[in-house]
Amino acid sequence: MEIGLSLSDIKLITIIQQVCSVLSLVGCLFIISTFCLCDAFHKPINRLVFYASFGNIMASICFIMADSFIDSPNGAGCQIQAFLLHTFVGADALWTLAMAINVYLAFYYRFDAQRLRKMELPYLILCYGIPFLPAFVFIFIKNGDGVRVYGSAVQWCWITSTWDTLRIATFYGPIWVIIAITLAIYIRSGGTIYRKRQQLLKAQGSGSGGLSYANQSTVNNMKTTEVTITSEAAPQSDAIQLQNMGHQVTVHAIGENPEPQPPQPIARTTTSTIPQPAPTIPRPAVRHGNDVYRAAWAYTKVAMLFFAVILITWIPSSANRMYSHIHPSQVSKPLQFMSATVLPLQGFWNTVIYAVTSWTACKALLEERGLWGSRTRLNEPAGWEADEEHGGFRESEGVGLSEQVGRWAERMNMTVFYYTSHFKQ
Repeated sequence: MEIGLSLSDIKLITIIQQVCSVLSLVGCLFIISTFCLCDAFHKPINRLVFYASFGNIMASICFIMADSFIDSPNGAGCQIQAFLLHTFVGADALWTLAMAINVYLAFYYRFDAQRLRKMELPYLILCYGIPFLPAFVFIFIKNGDGVRVYGSAVQWCWITSTWDTLRIATFYGPIWVIIAITLAIYIRSGGTIYRKRQQLLKAQGSGSGGLSYANQSTVNNMKTTEVTITSEAAPQSDAIQLQNMGHQVTVHAIGENPEPQPPQPIARTTTSTIPQPAPTIPRPAVRHGNDVYRAAWAYTKVAMLFFAVILITWIPSSANRMYSHIHPSQVSKPLQFMSATVLPLQGFWNTVIYAVTSWTACKALLEERGLWGSRTRLNEPAGWEADEEHGGFRESEGVGLSEQVGRWAERMNMTVFYYTSHFKQ
């Protein structure tokens, strides 16, 4: 038993991590089932969460095993548990980076949903392949005393304290590099969104040109204007036709060196206006501005969620690992309890993000199951369609809500791609 933990502490830690693992396992099953059964959840960001959930399931199963195999560190059970933990716990951070890379590609390289989907196979190979390689190699490594890399790590089987340097070099170090890269991507993208939004607001503020919509009336009255013109002969090509605002007037320009001409009689000309509607002054693109604002706010919320999850997950566990590295024979009880809580909750937090980004589809699913107060159902013949202008749904004819929600969710998810193609300079 490590210094600082009693048997009751270890038992309590085991219960905590198993309960948290069950929450993650249930959340992952929710992600997989809803994604497979309902097209409304098929947004690009949800596809990556869907792929990450399989790794979360494997990690949750290992956390549920807890300390079942630590008494036999060289046994197959302990080695398999350590291998799976090293592979799939680290893979979750890589999937977070993949989501950030998608944001970067969409903003700065104008990747649409189809091009992003082509990135999924490389993501699958890299996110699971990169942590797999060292995790697999560690099974066969021993030191001069015959001590394996994998063995008892107090709470579960993983890299032993004898090989503590490998914990930092192959796990915590790379994870914090991944977190730094992800943070840099979100900061740059967030700054771009903020600057473009400010430019858009300025354009909307000055786009009307000082005109009032109340003055945009049609000129329907007839006017008769008496014009007295004393003219001299000039080339016909110098005549300028002015036909704005319904007026038809011919103005003759006098050349710089006109030839002498006999005086022309004074003519009285009557010019009548022809009724024409005033040109329509287009309203500023308020709807487009609202789309960009919604995209910026949605992006900000998702980014904040991802980083809250990253920090909640990895700060306590990293601090615990650094403490054990500095004090090899001691255990920090608070950090140990925190690590036992946050690491098994990876799948649960991914489920929270999945539900937030797909809240409309989740709400419709709850309504169909009778768990929401509205009468709306996913497969009603007379469904509803998204009313983006007023922020809700409006009644439609002959289309079920399942299809409409799917379209609406995809449109909202792709607003960011509209932003990059329409407003990127």
